[in-house]
Amino acid sequence: NLAGCAQGTPPPKNPEEMLREGMKKLTNIDSHAFEFIAKGNFASANNAKQDSTDFTLNLSGALDLKDIQDPRIKLKVDGFAKVDNANNSFAFQILLNKEAIFGNLSKLKLESGLLPKDFESYFGKWWKVPLPPELLKEVASNLPRGGDDAGLTPQQKKLKALFENTNFFKDIVYKGLDTVKGEQSYSYSAKLSKESFKDFIVKSQDIGFNNADVGKDVGKFNKELDEMLKTVDFDAKIWIAKDRGILNKISAVYGYKKAADASQNLNQNSSQQTTQSSAGQSSTSQIVGDPAPGYNSSLGSALVEFELTLWDFNKEVKVEAPKDWLLLPVDQIIGSLFGGAAKGNDGVGNVPSSTQQGSTSTQQKGGY
Repeated sequence: NLAGCAQGTPPPKNPEEMLREGMKKLTNIDSHAFEFIAKGNFASANNAKQDSTDFTLNLSGALDLKDIQDPRIKLKVDGFAKVDNANNSFAFQILLNKEAIFGNLSKLKLESGLLPKDFESYFGKWWKVPLPPELLKEVASNLPRGGDDAGLTPQQKKLKALFENTNFFKDIVYKGLDTVKGEQSYSYSAKLSKESFKDFIVKSQDIGFNNADVGKDVGKFNKELDEMLKTVDFDAKIWIAKDRGILNKISAVYGYKKAADASQNLNQNSSQQTTQSSAGQSSTSQIVGDPAPGYNSSLGSALVEFELTLWDFNKEVKVEAPKDWLLLPVDQIIGSLFGGAAKGNDGVGNVPSSTQQGSTSTQQKGGY
């Protein structure tokens, strides 16, 4: 809670400079641990129950992109979505290194009943998808990178410079000292500068990151962007590490046409968090309680609250193959989902078990 923050020694620079430099320093980071918590609700303009969606999403893990030819990512995801009165939930983990992508789906519940019965045979196991060099190159080229500019394309360099020189926030107010993952940090409240945000989007189009259809009608795109920004509010709280000067946490409320009583943010909602702070170790977070009152507009109503925390900057992340992984039977999964399952070892399309595949290359002990 910001109200309880100690005042301490004031920041060395004004709020605008502190936030701009804190965000700029993020572009020079190529590894970190992270935790992202979000919750929200959406509803159609008629506010019909059957046209509403409530969700929670928790992500945690670490990434290391120092060597783009050896990317390392650990990701744990847990989520829930109530769509048209149907409850759906999921949980999975992903590991990535230069050799392969490993995935473990621990939960997938769909009240719609669309999930094939035999699909649960894949749950709770580590599945491996090898990464051939050409696929690794494709994956790596699409990952967000910090650090030096050596591996960036000319367009990416221009976009990075544009990001570093854009003041995305206004009405920035220093609130005091707080602690983020054990590190003293300056805390601020701020609002999105719609003018700066629009300018960033438009200039990004000019740099060449535009969608081809958008390029055909820039005027229409700008008009739609203006209309969207009129109905949107984005109130944020931002933390800048005292010693590092880098943005290490942001929480925000985003919604369509803010209602008078929708002033809550994530920190004012009840939450439970359990985290192991070493890079890439398992982390779980859960937001409890109902979302804050909705935002209403001609588009319907929406409210999204999120909190992103970053730490362990530029620390190495190690990703090792899990034990007892299985080679993912892609053809059988496609067949299971869309019908006409590929034949398994027993000739009826069953998922391979450890006993069926234990003596072949489809199941091996972890380690490279």
